[in-house]
Amino acid sequence: MALSTLLRTPVLAGRVFTQQVLKYGSLSCLQRPLVSMVPSMAPVSQHAFKEVTHTPIINSVRSFRTSPVRLSDDKPHDHSKLWVIEKTVAALMIPMLPLGLMIPNKIFDSVIAILICAHSFWGLEAMVVEYVRVLLFGSFLPKVAMAVVYCISATMLGGLFYLNFNDIGLCRAFWRIWRNMQKPKQTKKRRRGLEAIAIDYVRASVVGPILPKIALGLVYLISIAMLGGLFYIIGHDDGLANTVKQIWAIKSDRQKS
Repeated sequence: MALSTLLRTPVLAGRVFTQQVLKYGSLSCLQRPLVSMVPSMAPVSQHAFKEVTHTPIINSVRSFRTSPVRLSDDKPHDHSKLWVIEKTVAALMIPMLPLGLMIPNKIFDSVIAILICAHSFWGLEAMVVEYVRVLLFGSFLPKVAMAVVYCISATMLGGLFYLNFNDIGLCRAFWRIWRNMQKPKQTKKRRRGLEAIAIDYVRASVVGPILPKIALGLVYLISIAMLGGLFYIIGHDDGLANTVKQIWAIKSDRQKS
């Protein structure tokens, strides 16, 4: 019953299975001698048992394939090697950046430029692959995005090499920018009022070194006298605001008269 069920399955009833059985049967008949093909005087049960032992069903089922055999399998992309290269580049940037800043030269500048461009290229490529997908934007827009990434990386590498071989170099340019960004330690004090007038118009290059000092001394004396007079009005008189009001009232009375 199990054998009949097996023979009625779609796999065993197919055209490929039939061809395999016929081929095996024809080969076995050609290889066996003619005497073996004549029925012997053995009992029928023994003869049937021998015929069953020589059945090709097991071998045919074992060699049967439901999918076509691929003669040459393409090797898949080995992403582990790319991952190792990316991590190696990132690890090399750690000692190369301070070493290039401490010892600026064209060799270190070139190596740093290559490492920076490779690291940025892989980052931009990962962003394009992750966010500009073919399933969402079609097949054209991801190609344009990748072309933009290649253009940016090539332009960056070309600009850095131009800076290294036709200008001061990458690391020296960094130090120049750093110095320009730093604030000067001694900022010039902005002069105003009488002091600014004395410095601008009584210059040592015009009137000598003594007269500007005298002018600044007079400015200090005038400032001190003004501050003392105001404090005297505030402490021993009507105060600054009342004094201003009295002066304004006197002025208005004179205008009326």
